[in-house]
Amino acid sequence: LDVSLFERLVRNGVDHVTLETQRRMRPEVSCLLRTIYPRLRDHADCEGRGAVAGVRAPVFFLQHARQEGSAGEARSRVNSHEAAFLAALAAWLVKCGHDPASMVALTPYCGQLGALRAAFKDQGGGCAEVTLR
Repeated sequence: LDVSLFERLVRNGVDHVTLETQRRMRPEVSCLLRTIYPRLRDHADCEGRGAVAGVRAPVFFLQHARQEGSAGEARSRVNSHEAAFLAALAAWLVKCGHDPASMVALTPYCGQLGALRAAFKDQGGGCAEVTLR
């Protein structure tokens, strides 16, 4: 399960279309994907977005030593420390004036999605309105 279904289909010659112009991500985020999607470009709507109230930078990486584990029989990955951190960050951003309905937390793992749901529910403070996928 180290290779996604989509990647397996592409490798086997199935026709596909790749996004070339994105309209949602800040350029500071989309540039991280260019090694995977070298033709990806930002739409003009993405330029010039202001600072994110409550944080010093719009993109940062969290370093910690908390190990991830497996969730359930599917052996999906889960890290409850990261889920709790993200829920606390979302609560902080709400306190700084951000609309929780405009926030999205994404994870590729079903197990982590369950951990995020539990952490956001426990956190309260408007976090229940944050979209989790």
